[in-house]
Amino acid sequence: MENRIAWIRFQQIFGYGTVRAGKILDRLGHPSALFAETEARLGQLGFTQVELERFRTTGSEEEARKILDRCYKKDCRLLTPDDPDYPQRLREIYSFPAVLYLRGSLSGLDDCLAIGMVGTRVCTDYGRRAARTLAGELAEKGVVIVSGMARGIDTVSHTAALRAGGRTIAVLGCGIDIVYPPENLQLEETILQYGGAVVTEYPP
Repeated sequence: MENRIAWIRFQQIFGYGTVRAGKILDRLGHPSALFAETEARLGQLGFTQVELERFRTTGSEEEARKILDRCYKKDCRLLTPDDPDYPQRLREIYSFPAVLYLRGSLSGLDDCLAIGMVGTRVCTDYGRRAARTLAGELAEKGVVIVSGMARGIDTVSHTAALRAGGRTIAVLGCGIDIVYPPENLQLEETILQYGGAVVTEYPP
């Protein structure tokens, strides 16, 4: 539990996918080491005034516990790099996500081919057909289709994968409790129903 709190606090301070977060982890090893330091010591380690302010406010233990409580209420899981279910492929990138908020399952993702398909929200008929063909044929061969559940190419890609009997994962640019665009509510539920997942770095 306490390790999860430390990862949530760390993410709240350094944000999402920042080079700075990776450098801090390289130096300290684990977020829990960060919160064992005094502000004076953090200043010596090169923390900026903005980071120190976030350390006092946004990255508080109280706020982290509220986020954890919202996860329980919204029926979403929370994964950190300490969890065995955290995807190994993500561990291998620099400045990997400190926390993943998840509905559905990422089980087996490290053992199969996963391909990201993204494109414009306002797509042409040709773009729509091309995405439908690519996603459908790949899904038929067991490839997991990963996209962002946005309008346009993302929605076409997820839908084609599902129609082909495949698995698809939606990576959101918003909180796990927000369905955007709202017309994709049924798509999200279908993704979950057929063994996929909806995942984001943003807390509910």
